[in-house]
Amino acid sequence: MLPIDMKQFPVEILTPELVLIGFAFMILLVGAFSRTAESRLYAGLMAASGLVIAGLFALHAYGVKAEAFYGAYQLDSFGVFLKVVILAGTFITTLLSMDYLRRSDIQIYEYYSLLLFAAVGMMLLVSCADLISILIAIEIMSLSVYVLVGIRRDEPFATEAALKYFILGSFASGILVYGIAMVYGAAESINLNQIASAVMRGTIQEPKLFAIGIGLILVGFGFKIASVPFHMWAPDVYQGAPAPITGFMSMGVKAAAFGAAIRVFAIAFGNNISDWQPILWWLAVLTMLGGNLMALMQQNIKRMLAYSSIAHAGYILVGLAVGTLQAGAAMLFYLAAYAFMNLGAFGVIVAVSGGEKELENIPDWSGLAYRYPLLGAAMALCLFSLIGMPPTGGFFAKFYLFYSAVAAGDVPIVVIGVIASMISLYFYLKVIVYMYMRDPEREIVPAAPNLSVRLGVLLASCAVLYLGILPGSVLGWATSSMATLF
Repeated sequence: MLPIDMKQFPVEILTPELVLIGFAFMILLVGAFSRTAESRLYAGLMAASGLVIAGLFALHAYGVKAEAFYGAYQLDSFGVFLKVVILAGTFITTLLSMDYLRRSDIQIYEYYSLLLFAAVGMMLLVSCADLISILIAIEIMSLSVYVLVGIRRDEPFATEAALKYFILGSFASGILVYGIAMVYGAAESINLNQIASAVMRGTIQEPKLFAIGIGLILVGFGFKIASVPFHMWAPDVYQGAPAPITGFMSMGVKAAAFGAAIRVFAIAFGNNISDWQPILWWLAVLTMLGGNLMALMQQNIKRMLAYSSIAHAGYILVGLAVGTLQAGAAMLFYLAAYAFMNLGAFGVIVAVSGGEKELENIPDWSGLAYRYPLLGAAMALCLFSLIGMPPTGGFFAKFYLFYSAVAAGDVPIVVIGVIASMISLYFYLKVIVYMYMRDPEREIVPAAPNLSVRLGVLLASCAVLYLGILPGSVLGWATSSMATLF
């Protein structure tokens, strides 16, 4: 029997994830033994409480550097930063879901448990330090999100979206496995630090096989972040999923996948930057332009925000293509700002959507700002932030990202990014024009949002304003967090 070093299995560094797992099982037990109206409310409160407790434990771990499971799991400030973003976004998603689930008659207990399990997968993903644990974390996250997308089992479009997401996600995982196998065959290790050491020592067995493996891993991550040309699943899935889950996916999956990609390419493949940097450069350009151009033609607001999400993945890819510490810190700040401005936009969609049908077509939003002035203002704020206009978090996120690219000498990609942002003005402002400057084309009575939905939108809006007015503290946190990888 092989000796087992129990010091490699410290439970305390996994406390935030274990808290969420415990609350997820508690919610399932409550659902199994109680089906009253009060217990349905308690399920949402339990999920929110678990997220708050996990967030406190995560913040307590900031500044700690430790590893476990023989180097497969790395606790550092980089992972803690993204975990806080994921937990905050999941908390807002929980607030948005409480009344939405009641109106849509969705299985509440399974929903909240799957939401917490998905968050656990995302949190593990940003701290994994070898390729196999990254794959396992991706599957924990993805399997939960697949079910959440299709949780409205009586909606054919939701079922279709979940099936498309599952099939294409399975292909992406398969491609990722092939890439991991090739990297392992060439480097004789799956640990990110050991792969980097093998590259530095010049002991890579098959350099061409290693390069192909890097390319396949890049394709796998490309599917998860929905970059062009691996974006084909996003519009249908975003449209078919429940509105809170669409916001959760656009925030959490993107933050977790980018976190893992930054760790892999900064640590394991950092010495091979000349191999993958040109590919990432073109991926960023195609994704920025492609996402914004395709969004121009959309009349469905969720599909429009889906293509917007693709475009923003392109902006974030600019930082990865630049590959500097400053660009990495700008990426973390961008992921935080994007999480809140996108959740705020989807929160308003949840707030005005009825149980039978969501207010998805942009013309249906005509005159909505006069019926709900505060929600209209929140939607306008989040859309201005998505454009990148001051004084919002989106403005400083783009500014820092483009500034880092200019500092690295990559002016052409900044010019393309600015052009892409100018294209986005049309479809974002179109929603604002309909809300404030158009009379309703037909009589629509949107749902009256309850307290939890209003609170979720308020928190997201305040975060967008805070990151726009006082960005220094969060940017400093992002910079010190990114420095732990170098």
